Amino acid sequence: MGKVGLEITLPEADISGTVVGAEGARLSDADGNILNIQQGALSGNTPVETKTIAATSVSGIVGPDFTLLRAIDVSLGGKTLSSSAELSIPAPQGINLSLPIVIARAIEVKGATKLKLVALAKVSGSLISSSALSASSAVKGLNVSGVYYVLQAKAPLGFVNGKVTDASNNPYPSALVT
Repeated sequence: MGKVGLEITLPEADISGTVVGAEGARLSDADGNILNIQQGALSGNTPVETKTIAATSVSGIVGPDFTLLRAIDVSLGGKTLSSSAELSIPAPQGINLSLPIVIARAIEVKGATKLKLVALAKVSGSLISSSALSASSAVKGLNVSGVYYVLQAKAPLGFVNGKVTDASNNPYPSALVT
């Protein structure tokens, strides 16, 4: 029997985006998406990029109670921000100013893609911008890489704060409440 030599190498990582450090940055892309990262949200240099995702690529994820205004892939180079970034998009023509706008991130729950609320949003001039919920909220804002959805509700929204427990009154973290 002979010997076989084998060399294994990983492909070069395709790193793209603008390098942002601890000083923070305000980044805009060709589609008018703006990502504002606060000073101190990153501890070191990280490539950051935003990309609009075509609505046809995310069809079926948004429920019938919401209108998709835009889906944006936010890449933070695998880092977690210590404070929420602010995401802004151009306000579409004819937006209904009386209905609420929210930002949700796609997450996987038991093999299915679900949307998790991460921020509220408001129209200011020609932009729709995310606004963080209260500091005591369990909703942490835009602080990780992922696909974020800017959604307008088709009716007024209400929010409930509390915790889910099991039959023994023990906390039940990450429960899906519908």
